This record gives sequence, structure tokens and C-alpha cells, in this order.
Amino acid sequence: MTQSKSSATEANDRIYKKEVFVVVVSSLVCAITAMGVLFMLPFPGLLDIRIWGFPFPFWYQATIAYIGIIVFLYWIVNVLTKIDDQKAKAEREV
Repeated sequence: MTQSKSSATEANDRIYKKEVFVVVVSSLVCAITAMGVLFMLPFPGLLDIRIWGFPFPFWYQATIAYIGIIVFLYWIVNVLTKIDDQKAKAEREV
């Protein structure tokens, strides 16, 4: 009984660590992407690029910083849902 309890605890610890890792990394990716315009400073040539008359920072904001983040967060929500399912399964097995 104690061995199955400890293995269930270890499984929950692994799942929890995976969940914390996913949340921390995804938060960092979102923050870095949101500050992406700051990446234009080391690469000032990007400011001169125009696509259909609009400067590159406009396209970066419109595509990567908005649509890209929405798609990324949808994927992260699916990953976290799978992790929650693993947690529920581990709790049932105890």
C-alpha cells in the first residue's frame, strides 16, 4: 500500500513539475514576443523593410504578436488540458 502511494506521489510530482515548466516557458515566450519590437533595436535594418507599404514592425505586431500568440496560447491550453487529464488519471489510480 505504501509503495503504491509513494509511486502515485512521485507520478503527481512529475506531472506537477511538467505543468510548472510548461507554464513558465509559455509565459516567457509570450513576454518575449510581446516585447518583440525591442528586437528591432539591435537590427535597425528591419525598420527600413516595407511590405505593401507598411513598415516591418506593423507586420510583426499584426501577425506574430497577435495571431501568433493566440495560436500559441491555444496550443498551450491543449497541452495543459492533457496534463490535467494525466493528473486526474493518476489520482484515480491511487
